Amino acid sequence: MFIKRWYSGLPIRRKILFLAFSIMTMLSLLALITLISITYNLSSDRITSESLRSVAHLLNTDPYLARILDSQEQAVSALAWIDEFPLITAAAIYRDGALYAQYPAGYAFSGIDIHAIESMFHIDQQLSFSVLNSQEHLFELALIGQDRLLKDIFLTGLATFCLVQLVAIVLTFIGTTVVQRSITNPIAHLMKISHIVYSKEDFHVRAQKINNDEIGALVDAFNGMLSRIEIRDLQLHEEKEKAELSELNAQKLATETKEANRKLEFEVHVRTKIERKLTEFQTYLNSIINSMPSALIAMDDHFFVTLWNTEATSLSGTSLEVALGDSLEQAFPLLADYMDDISHAVIERETRVIEKVSFRHHNGKQLLLNLTIYPLMQSDTSGSVIRIDDVTEKMQLQEVIVQTEKMMSVGGLAAGMAHEINNPLSAIIQGAQNIMRRLDPEMEKNREVAEQLSVDIVAIRQYLEQRNILAFIDNIYQAGDRAAHIVTNMLQFSRKSGRDLSPQDVYTIVTEALEIASSDFDLKQGFESQQISILNTCEANQHIISCAKQEIEQVIINLLKNAAQTIREKYDTHPDNYQGLISISCHNDGDCCVIEIHDNGLGMEEETRKRIFEPFFTTKDIGVGTGLGLSVSYFIITSHHHGTMEAKSTPGAGTTFVLKLPMAYQ
Repeated sequence: MFIKRWYSGLPIRRKILFLAFSIMTMLSLLALITLISITYNLSSDRITSESLRSVAHLLNTDPYLARILDSQEQAVSALAWIDEFPLITAAAIYRDGALYAQYPAGYAFSGIDIHAIESMFHIDQQLSFSVLNSQEHLFELALIGQDRLLKDIFLTGLATFCLVQLVAIVLTFIGTTVVQRSITNPIAHLMKISHIVYSKEDFHVRAQKINNDEIGALVDAFNGMLSRIEIRDLQLHEEKEKAELSELNAQKLATETKEANRKLEFEVHVRTKIERKLTEFQTYLNSIINSMPSALIAMDDHFFVTLWNTEATSLSGTSLEVALGDSLEQAFPLLADYMDDISHAVIERETRVIEKVSFRHHNGKQLLLNLTIYPLMQSDTSGSVIRIDDVTEKMQLQEVIVQTEKMMSVGGLAAGMAHEINNPLSAIIQGAQNIMRRLDPEMEKNREVAEQLSVDIVAIRQYLEQRNILAFIDNIYQAGDRAAHIVTNMLQFSRKSGRDLSPQDVYTIVTEALEIASSDFDLKQGFESQQISILNTCEANQHIISCAKQEIEQVIINLLKNAAQTIREKYDTHPDNYQGLISISCHNDGDCCVIEIHDNGLGMEEETRKRIFEPFFTTKDIGVGTGLGLSVSYFIITSHHHGTMEAKSTPGAGTTFVLKLPMAYQ
């Protein structure tokens, strides 16, 4: 498995090279084994012995035997026949134990007894003895075989095999390289073209056909595929352009249709309005006039009322049926004091404005009104129109803006003063820190300077400690640090508090709000200390909410002030046996914390309760309240903290404000 994975991971060039050399190696091993086997089969133990036996057998038969027995010369001639056998070196014939004939003539058989021939035998020679068929004498044949020649043949064959193998390896390498290039180069070129097509989505490129083989056929198929893809891509782009053009045409047609429908609808609407205009114009005009937030009163030249809208009824208390046709002084007694201004505006045909007219509403509320008299200009009859605007809330808002600007000025002044004070304080604190560092005997630089001046810095340190000079310097540093802390508080006062929400303990917020409220003069103004009781049942570390602490404290303080005021009003009407009580409780409701602030004051009517969170709505006289406290509190709870705020009240029994805020997730 390992070899298979290794082989599959090789490049094609290396695969071919590995395969070629593997086959060559296997063929070489087979050839080498064959050569060794043949050499073994042709070894001296077999080939040489067989040759000696074959030659001895042939010499022991006619015509060679007859020639040997005939004469010594014929015997030498017969022995010369051994030249046909390269493995036989020499031969000799002994008759009755004496040398009879030998071949070759120079071989060392002369003077050697047949029984001493074995002493001539070398390690690379074989010796064979045989008896010839003769009736008269004892003829013995001695043959000497040579092993050396066979070994030389083997070595020569082995060298030839190695040379042929080397040449075959070189030729295999060259052939493999040629095959590799003929295969891998076209494949590499094809991969390059494929990468260009993949990365750049360029279907115009084509692969070059190098050879007319299977890879060439693959290149032709690849180019054909690219041609088809290019054609389909062009078709796709064309269809896309057609679809976009069709979509644009459809949108244009839809727009034209919509415009035509709108025009048709408008024409139908206009025609319908024209048809109904004569009968509904007066009703429509009255609806507009009655929807105006200002009181609108029209009069003829004798100052009799001809138009009276809903707001005029609300301000004056006079209904439309009573006011129409009545004199202006009787319909709206407030305007009786300004009849001269109205007459002057009508006679001179100029607009006149009377601002900040004080008026007590029939419900007892004090209002500020602006009167604007418009004489009828383009009319055959004389007359005028009076517009009365309630600017009470506007004046209150202006007062709030002025007060805000004053506070911003005070904040800017505090910031400036803090900045001017902070600079010398920084110098004082830094100087005190530097003095303490320069007197520290542990600092290497202090010791070096003291040694240069021949002064014992440890003694100086002891002197300063015994004379309490270091304590004085530390007091300077502590006083400067306290002053810097005060300056930091002044800067915090001059800045807007951030709205970053952080986990806070409700108990801590309520406790600090109570401390601030208890130090507020308005909270207990006109009371003895025992006439208002505050009960806080919230527990520490039990209710953790995510909030801006200062804003929640502001909301609680506003509610405490309102509770104290309503308790004071009830005390003014019921002074005997009345004990004012403000209770604060907390509990968890699912993922929210509920804070309830209850008072046993006068309570509220249902109509008042529904409007208490409206900006500038107040039940107090002008100058006593702005009507923004509860609306700002409501905005802080709902908008800044994504909670809820509601009021529950029973007239004469008291009011409970319920704040519901999300818990903080730890």
